[in-house]
Amino acid sequence: MSERESVMHESVKRYATRTDGLGCNFATIGWDFHDVQFDVVAYNNGKNELHVVECKRGAKSTDIGHAFGQLLEYKAIIHENGYASRLSTYIKTLKPMVEDWKLAKTKV
Repeated sequence: MSERESVMHESVKRYATRTDGLGCNFATIGWDFHDVQFDVVAYNNGKNELHVVECKRGAKSTDIGHAFGQLLEYKAIIHENGYASRLSTYIKTLKPMVEDWKLAKTKV
C-alpha cells in the first residue's frame, strides 16, 4: 500500500467515527472478511449501519469504475449466505473488545 493510500484510509476512518461524519462506533482499516480485504469498514451501532469503503485514487473514469465494481463484488460477498447479519453481529461483539483495548492502551 502506498503512503497516499494509507493517508486516504486514515482520513476515511477518522470521518467515519466523527459525530459530524458518519458517527460510527467502530472503524478499521484493511479488514479481512471471507476472501477479500476491505479498505475501511465502519459500523454505527445505534443505527445498525455497516459502511464498507473502497478507496481509489485516479483521474480516469475507469479508475473510479473499478472501485464501484469492487464494491458490488463486496456487497455480493457480504449478502451471500446471510453474511450481512453475521458481519453485523461480529462487529457488535468486536466493539467492546476494541473499547477495552483502547482503555488498556491509554493506561500504559
